[in-house]
Amino acid sequence: MRWCCSKVVAAVRGSLPLLVGLLVLIVSSSCASGDAVDPAFVETIRQRLTSQAGDPILHSPQEIALDVDERAEELAKKYTEFLRDRYIVVLDKNAILSLGNGDPAALANRHGVTPHHVYRHALRGFSATLSEQQLESLQSDPQVQSIQPDSLLHTTDIPVPYGIDRADADLNPTARIDASDERVGVTVAIIDTGIDLDHADLNVQGGIDQCTVTGDPVDNGGNDVHGHGTHCAGTVGAIDDGYDFGPSGGLEAIMGMAPGVALWAVRVCDASGSCLDSDMIDGIDWIAGCVTTPSSCPPGAGNIKVANMSLGCECIETGCYCGDPDATRIAIDGLVAAGVTFVTSAGNDDTNVGTQGSGCLVTPACFDSPIVVASMTDFNGARGGGAGCPGNCGYSSNTDDDTASYSNYGAQVDIIAPG
Repeated sequence: MRWCCSKVVAAVRGSLPLLVGLLVLIVSSSCASGDAVDPAFVETIRQRLTSQAGDPILHSPQEIALDVDERAEELAKKYTEFLRDRYIVVLDKNAILSLGNGDPAALANRHGVTPHHVYRHALRGFSATLSEQQLESLQSDPQVQSIQPDSLLHTTDIPVPYGIDRADADLNPTARIDASDERVGVTVAIIDTGIDLDHADLNVQGGIDQCTVTGDPVDNGGNDVHGHGTHCAGTVGAIDDGYDFGPSGGLEAIMGMAPGVALWAVRVCDASGSCLDSDMIDGIDWIAGCVTTPSSCPPGAGNIKVANMSLGCECIETGCYCGDPDATRIAIDGLVAAGVTFVTSAGNDDTNVGTQGSGCLVTPACFDSPIVVASMTDFNGARGGGAGCPGNCGYSSNTDDDTASYSNYGAQVDIIAPG
């Protein structure tokens, strides 16, 4: 499965092809029983590692030198064990008022559960490792709306062609793209692997570390431990201050679609690009809490107006949770209700994303609340079609100015953009 960074506020840095894909590999706690590791899961991780092999942006030389097969076995075993008996519990919104101080932790404590996360803003609930007895007890509690297995997502990047010119960002008076570093006055949260907090080309205001994947560094303040989140942040808001040295070593015009926006890193993925559903929801919940109660968060976090997150999965995949209700949908709905625009990609599997509820085929692109963005081909940054593919076009085998051959589609798609 191939995914791309959302392309609404997120677009390109000049004509430079960016790494903006996400490969989402899912294994859930419901599949993590017993000692055996699913060979299909090992193979999926192996393919992801192979696709990233030799990429100095995503991996250190030490990681690149590791044997791919050995590393795949190691990661599959690690995550299968870690996810065993982990669940996300969503409380009924009409029943939670009877809890002590309205806090979902009170219900968890009543069932003898110690939560990993407690969700209080975008939705009400918690995530936890549950024994069979605790699971049965919660399932019979009338205050519980739903219980779903926690899931694991992995990110990987693929180069795709896109450009500022085709989106006409350079003509937008708000973006003011003129190499003069006039920053767009919007605050954007990147829910991903973090952001390089000291990057000179990014206006990073701060960050939060919500990642609890086993073996992950303890609370690094949202600093990027993988590389993908920084790429997405640059796509959104790299500062328009003239020329920089690009990956090829030459000078290139580099800027984001909304140059200089204030960025907040909401890290939910670990150093290998793996992300738990429960951590992702906790990141969404943190943003909602900051927006509704700014005094509870670092200065400036309450100004977040846009959230960019491109994680997801196809419902036909083993372990991809697409139930109804879905905790992720409830969290996104809550964040949008709090006034934050939520942007996600349609996905890159040439499939219909479906519709919210029982018709969902790709999550979260099937949901009603997010702005869902599909991909089109663009080979020259200009309208009219007819341009040839300039070298490596990645997965794009179409003609110029056409729906990308790999892009998902469907009634839930709101926008199509180069990428």
